[in-house]
Amino acid sequence: MRFVVAGGGVAGLATALALARAGQDVVVLERDAIDPAGPPESAFTMRRRGIPHYFQPHAFLPRGRRSLAEWAPDVLDTLVAVGAHSQDLAVKLHGPREPGDADLVYLWARRPVVEWALRRAAAAEPAVELRSGVTVSGLLTDTDGVVRATGVAVAPGEPVRGDVVVDALGRYRHPPGWPRGYGIPTDCGAVYYCRYFRLEPGVEYFAAPVLNPRGDLGYLGFNTGLPPGSCRG
Repeated sequence: MRFVVAGGGVAGLATALALARAGQDVVVLERDAIDPAGPPESAFTMRRRGIPHYFQPHAFLPRGRRSLAEWAPDVLDTLVAVGAHSQDLAVKLHGPREPGDADLVYLWARRPVVEWALRRAAAAEPAVELRSGVTVSGLLTDTDGVVRATGVAVAPGEPVRGDVVVDALGRYRHPPGWPRGYGIPTDCGAVYYCRYFRLEPGVEYFAAPVLNPRGDLGYLGFNTGLPPGSCRG
């Protein structure tokens, strides 16, 4: 089968990678002009207009990290190699370790590097075609008793046909006639600030990481997360 994935963010790239490794053909359509080549640092210079939190810290929850290790261990290895940081939560548990505790591991990373690693892996799959700089402008359908998606219209270019269309455009992207609702950005009054950094040679994180230190200055409350990962991760 041929899958058309609308959107080349984390969801779209992970879907394409999983489908290709299951023996399917995939074309990924991404509005932003993105080159899958380049070192991990290049991910921080990309402009991702549709992802407000693109530069913010991200983390794989333990279940997500375990799933990544099962179906894409190469992506997990790449993330760790370029600076993503694992955090074993079991060290904070009281008493002896129980079966399953070994899976209680977070993977702290940065969104640009997560996308970079997934895009790098997807680009290496012969069954995946990555198209960037194209905007999905509508859904193509065929009615034969039941309305069925047959592809998408794009600008610029000819329509892209497929057996299945995967919607990975994100909550704020909604082409005309797209058959779903979409989110409307609102001002919640919160400020999300983060900073990249690089550990000096020989410096390690705290032996027992502290999660979410917080405080209140009266006029401002704050909440932090440690560790946020290294400069690349």
